[in-house]
Amino acid sequence: MPRILVLADLGQVQYHVGDETMGIAAADELTRRGFDVVIATRDVEHSRQYIGSASDYMATLQVPWPPAERELYIAELRAHLAGAPARSEITDFVHNVSAVDGIVIAGGGNMNSTYGWLLYERVAYALIAQAYQIPLVISGQSLGPVLTEADAKVLHEMLDIAQLVGLRESSSYSWALSRGLKANLIADDATFYQHKHRSLPGRPIVDLPENYICATFNGLNSGQSRIIGQILDDMHRQYGLGTVFLPHMGQPQQEQQGDVAVHREIASHMFSNPIELPVVHADDAVQVHRGAYIGFSTRYHPGVFSLSAGIPFVALLPDAFTDMRVRGMMSQYGAENYAIPLALLNSAAPLEALHEVVQLRPELSASLQARTNRLSAFSAQWWDAVSTVLTHKSSHLAPTIQNLDSTPTLFTGEWNLTNLLVRDDIAEISLAASLARAESDRALSWDYQRLLQRDRAQARADELERRNAELADSLIEAEENATLRGWVRRKMRGE
Repeated sequence: MPRILVLADLGQVQYHVGDETMGIAAADELTRRGFDVVIATRDVEHSRQYIGSASDYMATLQVPWPPAERELYIAELRAHLAGAPARSEITDFVHNVSAVDGIVIAGGGNMNSTYGWLLYERVAYALIAQAYQIPLVISGQSLGPVLTEADAKVLHEMLDIAQLVGLRESSSYSWALSRGLKANLIADDATFYQHKHRSLPGRPIVDLPENYICATFNGLNSGQSRIIGQILDDMHRQYGLGTVFLPHMGQPQQEQQGDVAVHREIASHMFSNPIELPVVHADDAVQVHRGAYIGFSTRYHPGVFSLSAGIPFVALLPDAFTDMRVRGMMSQYGAENYAIPLALLNSAAPLEALHEVVQLRPELSASLQARTNRLSAFSAQWWDAVSTVLTHKSSHLAPTIQNLDSTPTLFTGEWNLTNLLVRDDIAEISLAASLARAESDRALSWDYQRLLQRDRAQARADELERRNAELADSLIEAEENATLRGWVRRKMRGE
């Protein structure tokens, strides 16, 4: 039975529902196809306890965060793969990864400069796969949109090493094709996540309303929280829809940070008594999403779980990174017009969008469910191709994969005119600012690294100078001693 390593962003201190679901879903797809799955994780015991479905777990590589340090770190790995010595954590990592029969880098939004340490972690696996001729599959990824020139180069190299590449939105797919890389346009790895009955500590026993809005928000300021609270209260007043706040990221049983804290701030402005859930296991989170009447969020995976269950979803887009991923995912259902920049929160667009999906819910749900059925068949085809590549260690033997087809965009009302007019401009401004910040971070990181190298070189030069001075003193003393001893010997011989 081939032993396949699955890498996702698992075992974080900050539990992240989206990352956990992608890793677990990929592992489950491979297990169902007869592979022996090993999961790479940042916390082996945590993943063993709260995933529990893999045959084994392996500690992943901890790549430094600063751009210069991670580039130097990968350079050391490259040198080691070419025969040079390296620190023990790298040699142990190479030894462990080189023993598997295949590698699957499961989905995520981490192949960019914003989360560059995760990009370089994935590059490390690809370089080992190349050095040891291990088949490599990259599944369900987003590329960019924030990429420095250096990071774009290593990303290109990694995609070129892989035998099979699946990208989860058209912009990522276009990025790869424009650079002559082979790739496939696919759905997110967690789209058809099959929940079990795993739980994190502190799992609540809560009776959810019959009809509710599943709300997940992050990174809001107090003013934005107040407005969203007013919108949710309005939906309760007009349609009787309660609010269930479902955090996607945070430390279990910690109430002062992450999405839980944001939800608490929104709830403080509301009169409709929303339900505030703590951080729960991905199994529980997916069920809450799939039981909702509407999904409403600034995050990506709430949309994945909502739309694939036939549930309308309204997104607020805080930045270009979220815009690319969420609009790309929603366009696979024809629902991208319900993605609205957070900058338009003060306009009528978010509330009008929610009103519209309530009024059109039967038609929207039927359309979404029909699309989900097609995506399900496509997803099965994708994982069959992954299985073939891993088994035969060649992309040439994989069945032909038809790229994910397009679907007509769902019609929206007049409320969406402003959104459509300004959404691209807002995303472009956000992207330009993020790119400038990434390039600046890299430049500053290398400046700091050069200062460190200069200081180390100066310290080494000072040490050598001190030792040379000591040696010179010792030589003078030795010469003096030698002269004195010679004079004594001559005297003793009577010379």
